Amino acid sequence: MDDGMEIKEFKTFEEQVAKLVEHGCENITSEEYAINILKRINYYRLTAYFLPFRDEKTQKYNNNKISLEKVYSLYQFDSELRLLLMEYLEDIELYFRTQIAYHHANQYGALAYKNSQNFNKFHKHEEFMENLEKELSYRRKDPVYKHHQLKYDGEFPLWVLVEFFSFGMTSKFYADSLNDIQSIIAQDLKLKTTQVRTYLEVAVVLRNYCAHYGRLYYRSFTKIPRQLPSFMTENIKIKNRLMAQLYAIKQLYGDNEKWNKDFILRLRALFTKYQSSIRLYHLGFTNDWEVVLKK
Repeated sequence: MDDGMEIKEFKTFEEQVAKLVEHGCENITSEEYAINILKRINYYRLTAYFLPFRDEKTQKYNNNKISLEKVYSLYQFDSELRLLLMEYLEDIELYFRTQIAYHHANQYGALAYKNSQNFNKFHKHEEFMENLEKELSYRRKDPVYKHHQLKYDGEFPLWVLVEFFSFGMTSKFYADSLNDIQSIIAQDLKLKTTQVRTYLEVAVVLRNYCAHYGRLYYRSFTKIPRQLPSFMTENIKIKNRLMAQLYAIKQLYGDNEKWNKDFILRLRALFTKYQSSIRLYHLGFTNDWEVVLKK
C-alpha cells in the first residue's frame, strides 16, 4: 500500500460527536441526541450540511451560526425537497417516454428503433442497442417482459420498450431523433428543440441527485441550463444553484395549472416550514422566485 495515502481511522459514534464539537459545532443538545442522529445518518453525509457555515481559512464551523439541530433541520428540509421534486421529475420522464414512443412509432413503425437510419448523425446505434439489452436483462422477471418473450418472440414495439428506458436513455432518444420528431414534441411545449435537449439533460442529472439522495441545499450544479433569463446567467451564485435547475424543469412541465397551483404552493409551504434554518440564497433563490418560476 502507498504510504503517502493515509486512510482515516474508524471513529465510534462518541468520537464522531467529539469531532463535531472540535470542528466548531459546540451547540449540541446532548451527546445522546447527537448519537441518535449519527446512527441514522452517516457522519460524512451529515457534515456536508455544515458547508455553508465553514470558515474557508480555518475549516472550522462558525459557532455563532451553527447548532446540530439547525444542521439536522437542513437535512430534513433537503429530504422533503427531493421528494417533492421527484414527483414532478417523474411526470416529465413519463411524458417524454410517451411522446417519443408515439411520434417515432407513428412516423417510422413499431420496430423502427432497430434501424440506425431512423436517427440523426449524433446517434451511436450500437451503444444504444447495448444499453437496451442491459435494461431488458434487468427486467427478465417483469410480467411485461415475459409476455412479449412468449407471445411476440421477444419483439418489443417502441411503446412497450420505453417502459424499460432510464431517464437518461429517454433524453438521449429525443436528442438522437430526426428533426421532425424533435420539433413536434418541442412545439407542444412551446419550446425550441435546442431548449428541450438542454433542459432534458439538466432534468436527468437533477433526477439522479434526487433518486440517490444527493444534497440539493448549497449545491453548485455542474450541469447548468442554457437559455436562462439574463439575471440568472450573469450571477454565478444563481446560475449554478437550484433555482436555475427548476427554471429548466418548469419549461419541460406540460401541466401549467398543476405546476402553479400545486408545485409552487408546496415549495412555498416547505420554505415556510423550515424558514428558521434555511437561507433561500443558499439555493440560488431570489425574493421574486415565485414570479420567476410561475408558468
